[in-house]
Amino acid sequence: MADNTILFLFPDISHYSIHTGYFHYGLASISAFLKEKMKCHIKLLHIKKDLKKADFLNKIAEISPQIAAFSSTTNSFPLVKKYSKWIKEFNSDILTICGGVHAVLCPEDVILNSTLDIAIRGDGEYPMYALAEEWFKNKRIVEHKGIWYRKNGNIVDGGCSIIEELDKLPYPDWDLFDYLNLSAPKQGQGGFMMSRGCPYKCSYCCNNKIKKIYRKEGGNYIRFKSPERAISEIKAFIKKFSTIHTLYFEDDILPLNKEWFHKFTQMYKENIGKPYWCNVRPNLINDDIAKALTDSGCVRVGIGIESGNERIRNHILKRGLSDADIENAVTCLKKHNLYIYSFNMLGIPQETKNELLDTVKINGRLGINKIQATIFYPYPKTELHEFCVGENLINNSKWLIEYLGDTILKFSFSQKNRIIFTELMINPMCKLYPKLPEKTRNSFFYILYSDLTASTLLPFLNIFLKIMLKSRLLTKLFRVIYRKTITPLPKAGSFNLKEN
Repeated sequence: MADNTILFLFPDISHYSIHTGYFHYGLASISAFLKEKMKCHIKLLHIKKDLKKADFLNKIAEISPQIAAFSSTTNSFPLVKKYSKWIKEFNSDILTICGGVHAVLCPEDVILNSTLDIAIRGDGEYPMYALAEEWFKNKRIVEHKGIWYRKNGNIVDGGCSIIEELDKLPYPDWDLFDYLNLSAPKQGQGGFMMSRGCPYKCSYCCNNKIKKIYRKEGGNYIRFKSPERAISEIKAFIKKFSTIHTLYFEDDILPLNKEWFHKFTQMYKENIGKPYWCNVRPNLINDDIAKALTDSGCVRVGIGIESGNERIRNHILKRGLSDADIENAVTCLKKHNLYIYSFNMLGIPQETKNELLDTVKINGRLGINKIQATIFYPYPKTELHEFCVGENLINNSKWLIEYLGDTILKFSFSQKNRIIFTELMINPMCKLYPKLPEKTRNSFFYILYSDLTASTLLPFLNIFLKIMLKSRLLTKLFRVIYRKTITPLPKAGSFNLKEN
């Protein structure tokens, strides 16, 4: 590879055997920004959890980068540490960088507890440009907003880099990812993010801490691309990828800013005309919002229930949502024929078996179309992580690369098996729940969640289900059966499709 080569390394991990890759919005934005500002070669390496050292170093030798830049979550940081160490062993002259949410929250951890040279805190476009330009010219680390590094045994604190006007950024570099061969695009689905940040203070989420970091720097954490810029980006995307038939917006809450939302959905209806998915929050849903979603082509909404138990949801998770808030939102969304996909967490600190079962009950009772259940992970710098540390709830000998399939909290053997089983089987259980007579239903779930069943039968069922998921052939069979328990996604509502 020629000089001025940057290698982005993305820990792209999934427990599904048929996974073919995710798209990373941050890396795609930084890549596009660098290509616009300077002459450089940018490559991407998807890091898989079973990548061997020899194969990894062969890739490094083939690409021969001067800069190797990782994006990391807390879950993936141990992998990043391992691979960055291998890079330094191979060629210590390669500048190693870590960005992503873990670097934003814990830049000291990145600098002091790894062989990485630099942590980038905040929006990475401008720091990466400053670093690359100076490194290519002078092999020197530049001091710049958002850049943290070691100097004479001390940490140089670069603060936090903030981009206030998202419209100034170029369209994401979709080509960097071989886009159409990723998992979602192969199914005809294309993703976008039109905003950055979330204003809520949920105890398990990093957004509240990041918001405080941005505020300390005098910047805004919650930012939107203008509706005009958002529509132009979508137009460029669908012109480039004609096989994409459905769009999805991964913004935390698409209708967060109502004025922006109504202008965007009207422009979307007039200019795009493709069915789409988005995420909403129960307390922001009303008839006006739901109608605007349906009229503009939305066919599926993601809604955060997180826990079916009000004590867990509000006292522990700090969601600020009553059962009535959730029920009213679901009723309103169903009235407008929207497919509802719920987000739920299991294995929450202090959660009992009955409170765990409440999450199954509320999803079953409300007739949620599809349910996503993940297992709680105590992320550093969050309020709930501090609580878990204070109560000595964390099993420090465990590290999980995903928030699926296991917990690092100290639950009893029976409760741990209930958590894992519920995560694996929540959709079939929720479909079964409203179909059983009340007495039969109560007896069934009482026996299923009893200590005897949870300590004898569930461990074997969990092993069997995990084997199914890890086997490529069996996963396909399992998914055929599994889909029978999920309401099929409807087609777009009655709105005028545009020729693009």
